[in-house]
Amino acid sequence: ADWLTAATAAAHPTAEIGCFLLAHPESAAPAVILRVSACGESEEDARAKVASFFSPPVAVEPLRGTTEEFLPFAELHRLSPMPDGKRVAADHLWSDAPLGDLLRALQGIRAPSPHSTVDLVAFGGHSRVTLGDGALTVGGGTGAGIYALWDDPADDAANQSWVRRVDEALAPFRAGRYVGEADLAVGPERRAECFAPEALERLETLRQHHDPDRRFALPDLHAMD
Repeated sequence: ADWLTAATAAAHPTAEIGCFLLAHPESAAPAVILRVSACGESEEDARAKVASFFSPPVAVEPLRGTTEEFLPFAELHRLSPMPDGKRVAADHLWSDAPLGDLLRALQGIRAPSPHSTVDLVAFGGHSRVTLGDGALTVGGGTGAGIYALWDDPADDAANQSWVRRVDEALAPFRAGRYVGEADLAVGPERRAECFAPEALERLETLRQHHDPDRRFALPDLHAMD
């Protein structure tokens, strides 16, 4: 965890660090897989932006060596760890805590399904995106996506409980949520965690004007009144 925090801090601010907590696809053992991406004018330029990750800590047990791949930006989507055709329960939170602190908080919380994953994503230097005056006014230096994925409907309760447990473990570090992946069905207070108060008020004003009959399947902002 300390190495992960230090390596992230030393990476270029435009580098994206993905720390995935999941079952190893071959052994099913709990694993931490890092996917670090950087864009550059050349392979050497891109590699230099993530050079801090090419010397992994000696105290860990590596599943395999570090691998490099250079590919066009348009092909990055194929690196997604998400399988298709699964039942899904998800949640999300923003945090300004170092990646290593979030990793420690999740120690020992094993998912009931081998397909589930917690995705911790940050930028190099632990930089924070400035969101400005748009609707999405809440953010953080790190995004934590919690994704339970399973097959049997009989396992719904166990997997939904795991999502809540992970969210509770990360709660001390939470700075907000991303509305596109947060579980808004938990309660109306979740909407307040996705928007600044003034942004939420503007959204409700727009909705009253353009959708007074509430025909669109959007978060029920009126529940915040």
